[in-house]
Amino acid sequence: MKNWFNEAFYRRTAAQLAALHPRFDPDRFLAHTLDALEEHELMARLHRTADAVHFALPVPFAEQLAVLRAHAPQIGHNFIAIWPCAFVARHGLDQPALSLPALREFTRHGSAEFAIRPFLVRDLPGTLAILREWSASDDEHVRRLASEGSRPRLPWGERLQALVTDPSPTLPLLAALRADPSLYVRKSVANHLNDIAKDHPELVLDTVSAWDRADARTAWIVRHALRTLIKRGHPRALALLGAGAAPQLDATLAAAPKRIRLGDTVVLSATLVST
Repeated sequence: MKNWFNEAFYRRTAAQLAALHPRFDPDRFLAHTLDALEEHELMARLHRTADAVHFALPVPFAEQLAVLRAHAPQIGHNFIAIWPCAFVARHGLDQPALSLPALREFTRHGSAEFAIRPFLVRDLPGTLAILREWSASDDEHVRRLASEGSRPRLPWGERLQALVTDPSPTLPLLAALRADPSLYVRKSVANHLNDIAKDHPELVLDTVSAWDRADARTAWIVRHALRTLIKRGHPRALALLGAGAAPQLDATLAAAPKRIRLGDTVVLSATLVST
């Protein structure tokens, strides 16, 4: 994946950004991104891309965002398209009124799930309030960001220790998405609940027990959200999925032959049937 950020990509990006703003310096951008490129791994390349744009476009942050908004559709829809989100996280943390709407827009091209996390660390109540609004968006990418970006233990992402300790602030957001029509969103909700279950199993079980599991979409989320607890054999999780009742067993034992002499061989067979 790191090779997506290669020289051809950087030269193309430099030309595209130069066409969007007269003060963008493509030479400065390329000097920063191509210097010792092969020594840098994926996340370092991602961050260097964001920083290079900041250095090569010496205009106010709002003006930089306008350029990136125009550029984002040119990048495509893939992992590499998250670099504008990284730009916002690295250079707009002190301007959430500008940065958060930008992340809402950029996540349609490349997920802002990593970039939103510094804002949650900086202002958890305020950022969560905005994510709750986003959970009602018509855009599945924005709804998913509301859940994925606030996961306590997002892989590759900054751990949100406040939500590891007390995940209850995200529960209203997850409840709003519990029957989402998008599988993309439902996977995120299930993964978010599974994160919580690792530290607070009873909270997750209380939460999903109150949901209408007759809805097929909600039932799907619950099944996948409880996977860690099921692996641990948690009785209450098993019961929620219909495996908690004591099994009824029918057992039969047979021996052949029925009569033997000393030194003969006998075959014993047992059959257990759970009903």
